[in-house]
Amino acid sequence: MGVSELSSCIVAGNAGALQNIKGIGAKTAQRIVIELKDKLLKSDIVFETNMSEMNNNTIKTEAVAALTSLGFNKIAVDKVINKLVANATEDLTVEELVKNGLKLL
Repeated sequence: MGVSELSSCIVAGNAGALQNIKGIGAKTAQRIVIELKDKLLKSDIVFETNMSEMNNNTIKTEAVAALTSLGFNKIAVDKVINKLVANATEDLTVEELVKNGLKLL
């Protein structure tokens, strides 16, 4: 995970994406978000991503988490979700991604 992606996850409050980092559990991810969110917002750091990309990343992360919790392989789920997002003509919801992902898996 790059610096801009990490800072975007923290600012967006996306603890789920932080849990994908080896050694970071749910409590640690939540603590990172709580302690660093305000500091990142107050600092002069310029983020390379915009809000739609952060929302899109959150939606993808939630869809991947939902499908992997159903027992599907994470690598296969990542490929399917990325394919669906790339081919989408409009923003998809988590539910739509999961539904379409189930059809392709």
